Amino acid sequence: MPEFPLYSLSAEMSDCHKYLIVNINDGCEPSNLVWVSALPASVEELKKGELHFEKLINEFVGEYSFLGNDDELFYFSSTRDAPKKKVITLNIKTGEEAVLVEEQSSVLSYAALARQTLLLIYLEDVKDVFYYRRLSETTMRKLDIPIGSVVSLFSKRNKNFVSFKISSFLLPGRSYTFDVEDPEKTLAIFSDDTVAGLDADNFVTEQRFYQSADGTSIPMFIVYKKGCLSPTSPVLLYGYGGFNISLTPSFSPSRIVFLNNLNGVLAVPNIRGGGEYGQAWHDAGRRENKQNCFTDFIEAARFLHKNDIGSPATTAIMGGSNGGLLVAACANQAPEEFSTVVCQVGVLDMYKFHKFTIGHAWVSDYGNPDKEEDFLVQQKYSPIHNVKEGVKYPAILVVPVTTTTVWSLCTRSSTWRRCNTRTPPWVAPFWRVWRWRQVTVRVNPSKIIREAADMYTFIAKHINAEWHA
Repeated sequence: MPEFPLYSLSAEMSDCHKYLIVNINDGCEPSNLVWVSALPASVEELKKGELHFEKLINEFVGEYSFLGNDDELFYFSSTRDAPKKKVITLNIKTGEEAVLVEEQSSVLSYAALARQTLLLIYLEDVKDVFYYRRLSETTMRKLDIPIGSVVSLFSKRNKNFVSFKISSFLLPGRSYTFDVEDPEKTLAIFSDDTVAGLDADNFVTEQRFYQSADGTSIPMFIVYKKGCLSPTSPVLLYGYGGFNISLTPSFSPSRIVFLNNLNGVLAVPNIRGGGEYGQAWHDAGRRENKQNCFTDFIEAARFLHKNDIGSPATTAIMGGSNGGLLVAACANQAPEEFSTVVCQVGVLDMYKFHKFTIGHAWVSDYGNPDKEEDFLVQQKYSPIHNVKEGVKYPAILVVPVTTTTVWSLCTRSSTWRRCNTRTPPWVAPFWRVWRWRQVTVRVNPSKIIREAADMYTFIAKHINAEWHA
């Protein structure tokens, strides 16, 4: 779209192979356009001419996700007038729209179609719950699955076979299959991922709720080895809080090492800015409300310490990307609550983030620094612009991406070095650059292990965590 060069496009084909559905997004805004074109019967016909698109949704009024179609009757999940999502039908010929599944009290995190059955995954207090219902009925039925996150789901409109995978803090992965004609009777475990030496019965997972400064109730997962919850426990507080992304229970081998061999405690607060409770939860932690994210995270640390779960001296905080911004801002705003900070590929310069790489897409959550009203908000929390002299900051490990410039690294490093007066000992920020980070990290296990080893060694050193074989 030449007139809108920053828009991004994605396309998918209907299961019937008759339609091409194009989604158009403006950055990371939680809304999209939907254009649909009928496809020619053959490749030869396609080569003869252009596709002619029907602009089905041509205003940014909500998020629309295509689920399937019966000829000209299309099924979508949508947030239009339904912040927690509903399922609708839309006739692409007549424009007639009808609600098939009303918005519920919980967030509809994923929906799919298999034959004449809707598969619906709702996020209920940050735990995925699997429902299904026939298109011809109104009753939703619940599948009996473990507490955790549905990390993948496979279904086809013209197939009975459905498979999905569940993961959680202590469950590496469990795959299920069922026949959509009778899900409850045919539900079966297909495979279990295993980790040698991991006994989930030795650990505890809790979900607690705490109050943020304005009284908002925030959920937080706390995972630890039995008998290892005390004021001296090493604590890893992990957060994100942005872009409508929900931090659901997930498995991490490096975290298991922290829990098992360092007798650590993992705490994951579901702060505002994420998608755990729908669009309103996201809105409460973005743009002019971004400070709520930092406040929620700081209050999570204070809640832990007040309840004798670790202490400031034994607490490390970690986050990546938007989570890197989170931990850097919190280190500035409440340095006394943390001993160590691991800031992975963080957004640290809120004055210029939109001028580099894909930063322009993040204006949806952060605002545009070129606009005065947004700049005045960002000015208050931009990490490198809010470092103060005479403050004892935590030990900081910054993990930048390979696109980070030498100037940027030196500027940020010198900012913290100049202002950090922590004694004894004086702790300079430590910068670790992995040149292979970004793409190749995904396919190189040895380098993933090296990165994790560096980060957790840094954490263990500064919170005085001891290794237990």
